Order: sequence, then C-alpha cells, then structure tokens
Amino acid sequence: MRAYVVSRRAQTALVVFLSLTAVFAMVRLSGDPVLLFMPADVQLSFPFILLAMTINAIVGLGLRNIILSLSAAGWVVYARVVRGEVLSVKQRDYVQAAALRDTMDPKLRV
Repeated sequence: MRAYVVSRRAQTALVVFLSLTAVFAMVRLSGDPVLLFMPADVQLSFPFILLAMTINAIVGLGLRNIILSLSAAGWVVYARVVRGEVLSVKQRDYVQAAALRDTMDPKLRV
C-alpha cells in the first residue's frame, strides 16, 4: 500500500512538471505542443502492467524500483487530462475576449 501512495505522489509531481512545461510552450509558441505529448501517445499504446513489469525488470527489484516503474507507467493518463483541461480553458469566451482586446495578462494567458 505504501508503494502505491508514493507512486501516486511521484506521478503527480511528474504531471505537474510536464503540464507546466506544456502551458509554457503553448504561451510561447501560440499553439499546441504536439511534440511534447508524442512520447505520451506512444506510451499509451502499451498496456500498463506490461510496461510496469518491463521497467521493473530493467531496473531490478526493491520498493524504490517498484515505485519508479509504477510512476513511469502511470503518469500519461493524468497528463492527458491536464492537457485537455488547458486546451478547453484556452477556448473559453473570457480568454478569447482578452485576446481580442489585446490585454493578455500573464495570469490569463493560457
């Protein structure tokens, strides 16, 4: 049970980092950072348990390695959810109105 909780925390940290990177790329590039999520799409094509077992076989046994393999295999789903939310907020009326008015506050710019 402890490994599950720690792996979820590691997944959350990874998702937050990648999501902030994606938002930064969207602001700077004014588009959808497709190249950032291509590895996530590739990873989604493999079954979770097969990927976790493969990573675990590569890095070896132990609680820390199990946490690493679960975190590396499970972060993709959360990253896709965050990406979808960012893209939906980007299309909201108040963001488009601010863009038309050309007063894009950095807090509002998504």
